[in-house]
Amino acid sequence: MKIIYGLLFSLASCSIASAHNADKKSFSSRPDSHAPIGVMGDHMHKSGEWMLSYRYMNMEMDGLLQGNDNLSDAEYKGETSHMVRPDTMQMQMHMLGFMYAPTDNVTLMLGLPYKNSDMDLQMSNGASKFTTNSSGWGDAKLGGLIRLPALSSANHNTHANMTFTVPTASTSERDNTPMMKNALLPYAMQTGFDTWQVEGGFTYGGHQQQGNFSWGAQFLYKTSLENNSQGYKAGDQITVNSWLSYLLTEKLSVSVRLNYIDRDEIEGIDERLNPMMISTAVADNYAMKKTSLLLGANYIYTAGALKGHRLALEVGHDIDEKHDGIGMNAGTTFVLGWQKAF
Repeated sequence: MKIIYGLLFSLASCSIASAHNADKKSFSSRPDSHAPIGVMGDHMHKSGEWMLSYRYMNMEMDGLLQGNDNLSDAEYKGETSHMVRPDTMQMQMHMLGFMYAPTDNVTLMLGLPYKNSDMDLQMSNGASKFTTNSSGWGDAKLGGLIRLPALSSANHNTHANMTFTVPTASTSERDNTPMMKNALLPYAMQTGFDTWQVEGGFTYGGHQQQGNFSWGAQFLYKTSLENNSQGYKAGDQITVNSWLSYLLTEKLSVSVRLNYIDRDEIEGIDERLNPMMISTAVADNYAMKKTSLLLGANYIYTAGALKGHRLALEVGHDIDEKHDGIGMNAGTTFVLGWQKAF
């Protein structure tokens, strides 16, 4: 909690200091005019401007938590009737992004994710270990950002976020296991929920007109509009981001970010799954709360053939995590991205 209070104090201090400064250079040309690369829907564009982006995200999970306590092999075997225990999971995602601004106050967005997941598992009786894999397109995202002029000024900008998740993912990914060939994989190994969802919220960003600090915050709420064809849907989710950036040079900035996620359990069940087989096949186990701390850097080319191209990275780890049931323990997250506006 000391880290959280420290970051909030820094944001407030920078906001007060910025009121007494005068702008010398367009903020949009600075690397920190974009939020840390792990934040989506953070900035808007000028009328007629469009942007292409690519993000590579890697998330690793290791071991199990029951509540916020580590769950050992012996406890999993003794306290549950599951035949299989998940050990580790690695999820990789490639995200292609497109943004276009028909006006100064509206920016449209499209995101196309491709996911690849690997999970290492073992039989609860210790008989064997094995790995399952899934890959494919996830649920596409289509939406827009709407500037709120009454809450914006020369060095403070606020906009509303509205995104629809389009049902383009698979909920029927399969792989071979020791118990069955071509077995249906549990919820976590599917590429998405294949259902319409809507996510709304607000994003605020500010910067010193003279000085090297910038900052921002984002609140998003996501809910499903329907069950998918298998009779279930994602639980509601709240996401909160808060970040502080510092401009090291005209090309490079560094950042620190706090990310908080509060997610409800999956609603409904996939009747094709056997919840006695593994904990990740239990819909109630997907409710969790997690806080992560991430460090990042943004770089922009200011001259030459690569002028205007942006590169960014962010690395983080959870600092607090609690599951309502039995969940996989989140570990290191890594994001690498490229952006170019035209």
